[in-house]
Amino acid sequence: MNTLATNGAEKYDFTVQNDGQAVTLKNKLVTAKIIGTLIDEQPLAIYTINKVLTPKELYKGATPTPAPAPAPEKAADAPRVPRRRRPR
Repeated sequence: MNTLATNGAEKYDFTVQNDGQAVTLKNKLVTAKIIGTLIDEQPLAIYTINKVLTPKELYKGATPTPAPAPAPEKAADAPRVPRRRRPR
C-alpha cells in the first residue's frame, strides 16, 4: 500500500488489521485505532486515528544511551593474621 509516508528510497511500513468494524494500524513502535472518517470519496480515503504513527526509521541515530555503570567500590582490606608469639 502506498501512502504519503512512502518516499522513494525511504519506506515506512505499517500493518493494517481489522477485527470486525475495529481497524488498527501498527508499526514497530505504536498501535493506533481508526476512530473516524474525514473523507471517503473514490479514489481517496482519509481516516482519523487516535495516536501518531511515529516511524522507528526516524530515530536511527537517536538510540538511548545506557546509564553509566556504578563506580567500583573500594576493595576491602584483607583480614590480618595475628602474630605468633615466640617461646622464650
